[in-house]
Amino acid sequence: MTKKVVTVLLVVLISTLFTFSLLTFIQPTQTVSAQSGTIFVDKQLGRTSNIVRVGEYLTFTIFIENQSTFTVTTLPLSDTYNADVLGFVDASVPPDTAPVNGRIDWSDLTTFFGDLPPGQNVTVVVGFIAEHPAPAIVNAAEVHDAVGSNGDIEGDDST
Repeated sequence: MTKKVVTVLLVVLISTLFTFSLLTFIQPTQTVSAQSGTIFVDKQLGRTSNIVRVGEYLTFTIFIENQSTFTVTTLPLSDTYNADVLGFVDASVPPDTAPVNGRIDWSDLTTFFGDLPPGQNVTVVVGFIAEHPAPAIVNAAEVHDAVGSNGDIEGDDST
């Protein structure tokens, strides 16, 4: 069994005036090649302004689309963030456990949304409070070990 991993990175630069300047290093498409298609993952800051001040509430939207030819029956997701800078507040889909060391895990999003047929998508919105300034932070979302109706998704791709 090989893992399918998609990672979307957001880098935040913070000045000494407690202002965050957000730069997103996201490719136009973040996909994982699967046996008969792909799983597309995109993570975006939920606001148009790239200025974030300490104390502000931020949301990140994680969009996952099944672009394969089979139904995804298990869909794990991990969201990693800098816990020294951002404080987890909430998520539209409750995580399996409380965040630990800047990582939020969902073992299977299909338990909340149901199986993910070809062409369908799900969205998870994660909320944070900007707590402290820092020179840079990484905020990443990753789909890993997804299982389709015909077995494990093969390959070992990451972006």
